[in-house]
Amino acid sequence: MFSRRPFISIWVGDASFDQRQRVEIKEGYTAIIPSGYIHFVYTPEDSIVVGGNFLMTQYLEQHFDQEDAATARDPADSNPQSVGIWRNDLLLR
Repeated sequence: MFSRRPFISIWVGDASFDQRQRVEIKEGYTAIIPSGYIHFVYTPEDSIVVGGNFLMTQYLEQHFDQEDAATARDPADSNPQSVGIWRNDLLLR
């Protein structure tokens, strides 16, 4: 079903360094990030953040295909720096 690709030693954060854009979310603000959009979260102080996901009906099949692929992947093949980044979850520190 899925082919094994060789381990890629370039971290996505380094590969896209010149394309980064800083967005500061202040108290009371809401951020809506498109599904599959690569993003990083930095929280310099303790915070309580409520996050969630929403899916549009037309993308349900694609979402579950990606989830199946992530579940089937052998964790030993993963780059420790990117474990979980490719899921459609909000990453919080």
